[in-house]
Amino acid sequence: PVEIKIEAKQLTADTVRQRWWLVRGFDKRTALVRLLEGEDTDGVLVFVRTKSDTVKVSDFLANKGLQSAPLNGDMPQNQREQTVERLRKGKLDIVVATDVAARGLDVQRISHVINYDIPFDSESYVHRIGRTGRAGRTGDAILFVNRSEMHLLRNLQRHAGSEFETLELPDAEAINQKRVQRFESQITRSLEKDIEFHKYMVMEYIRENDVDIEEVAGALAYMAQGGKGFLLPPDPPEVSEPVEKALLNKKSRKKSAATREDREALDKGLVTYRIEVGRRHGANPSQIVGAIANEAQIHSRRIGRIKIFTDFSLVDLPQAQENELMKALSKTEVSGQPLNMRRDTGGAANSYSGGFKEKGGRPPRRSKVPPLPKRHGKFADSRPVRSKKKKKQHRKGF
Repeated sequence: PVEIKIEAKQLTADTVRQRWWLVRGFDKRTALVRLLEGEDTDGVLVFVRTKSDTVKVSDFLANKGLQSAPLNGDMPQNQREQTVERLRKGKLDIVVATDVAARGLDVQRISHVINYDIPFDSESYVHRIGRTGRAGRTGDAILFVNRSEMHLLRNLQRHAGSEFETLELPDAEAINQKRVQRFESQITRSLEKDIEFHKYMVMEYIRENDVDIEEVAGALAYMAQGGKGFLLPPDPPEVSEPVEKALLNKKSRKKSAATREDREALDKGLVTYRIEVGRRHGANPSQIVGAIANEAQIHSRRIGRIKIFTDFSLVDLPQAQENELMKALSKTEVSGQPLNMRRDTGGAANSYSGGFKEKGGRPPRRSKVPPLPKRHGKFADSRPVRSKKKKKQHRKGF
């Protein structure tokens, strides 16, 4: 016999830093936007599992003001080539792709590969992160991991032969600092341009309308932001696992850290709304709180009780802000499921996902002891009926 030893080939480059984030507290798409804002990126490749998700995630990023485009197998070949060329030339910063569509993609400016959906096998993961850290450059590979996918993370780490770093999402304060710095940089770059005519227009406006130059500067900054909110609201407090369970249980909720005065103040002016996301979709209270607080720019203390059912959830929100909430949350999703928020009409009990129409909307109770099978034919009435006394005598006889 001859023993042959082959040195194992290194699967991932040393120039690629590998990190992972446990999905909690934020919807994945909201977390993706925060990550892209907080990281210093150049070109970014976001991997998802399905073709439809490439469009959904890309549109969501575009609505948040990020330059993004999908890349999937359903797109014509010339359109895919144009997308890759725009990414290569710096006219596009983010591409959301599937594994098949990105195969063979070679763009040196890709600084980050984000695994929005964790791959099922290590070969796909190695192929994905191989898109960054090329030509001697450093790169970053980031994994989004749900609790139910921890075994996949362990398999990838075992295959790569190293532990991945844990990633903490930047908080609202860090994001706001980044936004201010980015805005100041835009001002600095604009000052290097020929702005003589623009200065003349501003000074003419000030003389004609007798306003302070600071007010005009503030109005121009507001126009530059498209009239949208510039800063993020403070992050809601993290919801620990014991508190999550308490939120699902009305009895144990009374044992939570909140005082009775806080609960009474919170319950005033609240109305119950129904959202079409539940346990079946992997939703938890912290995700719902984070999505509503971030999208509607409402403080987490103004969000009341949350009850999560199989296919839907109930959440108490301020009635005075109903119009603003409906508008802000019209396109919001949690766990990839649209909220479709509406007023709860009290019919939640009749909406049991099993489809039962019993009183109260609950499924019929099953008997603990199944009934004996019916006898047929000549043995239909042959089962003897004995009293307890006769049963004892019968047993003694044996």
